[in-house]
Amino acid sequence: MSTAIIGNGFWGSAVARRLREQGEHVTIYADPEVRGASWAAAGICKLAWYKQETVRGMMDGTFDYDQFHEGFEWLSERVAIDPAPETFVNAPRGTSKVHTDTYLGDPLTVILPPDRPERVIEIIPSPTAVMVRTATGDALYDSVVVAAGAETDNVLGGLGFTDVKPLLGRAILFDAPEPEIAATGCVTIMTRPYAHFTFRRFRGRWRGGDTVERGGKMDRIAEVTRLAASYFPGAREIEVYGGNRPVCPKMFVRRVHPRVVAATGGHRVGFGLSGAVALRVESLLP
Repeated sequence: MSTAIIGNGFWGSAVARRLREQGEHVTIYADPEVRGASWAAAGICKLAWYKQETVRGMMDGTFDYDQFHEGFEWLSERVAIDPAPETFVNAPRGTSKVHTDTYLGDPLTVILPPDRPERVIEIIPSPTAVMVRTATGDALYDSVVVAAGAETDNVLGGLGFTDVKPLLGRAILFDAPEPEIAATGCVTIMTRPYAHFTFRRFRGRWRGGDTVERGGKMDRIAEVTRLAASYFPGAREIEVYGGNRPVCPKMFVRRVHPRVVAATGGHRVGFGLSGAVALRVESLLP
């Protein structure tokens, strides 16, 4: 079997790993001009999230906690995901506590490089194969997985509509002396309900970014920078980067054609769910 995977974020990369383990011939496509959410993600997973009503409400009924846990264990055996207690700061109350069920991974070690770094113009399925069209030509595959994040509906064309919308996520990379509050290596600051900012050790430096809900402000980099200066005295900014998170009313992992599966919508819990998504997508392919 040959499978094209469109998108090499957390979900597309996990699906590629899973299918290659099963002996499938996999080709990953990714548009080099589009920076998705996974590149700017914190790479954080807190196990308790997947038992919370707010996260379960995002799911489409195809996942439960056991499926999440099975997928997370599968992924953690293949990429570096390490325990990292999180210090959670409730800024309005002036309180903090340590969560011990938190894990961190480096997004750039999870994301696989594309085999074909080019934009997919369209996919054209038939009863026997799926054609993937790019500017350089057409290729036929037995099946296609569309895991293109906020670009998913554009790739699907008339095949389906996930109602995915982009939500800009931003992050900064900075140097700073380690403050006592960040001794665990990961600190999340809640400035108000549903506005969380996570700072973590990141390749010898610190990475800080926002975690916002659907409908939040599109760009909170000024607030990220202010919190870095406040909680990490002496912070020196190195780089600002970002990517579009895919936001859906419900996470979407479904067959949209007998030979095409679409998966998108894990805008703030996608890293931890990527293993479970890979297992689910495998079960949906012909």
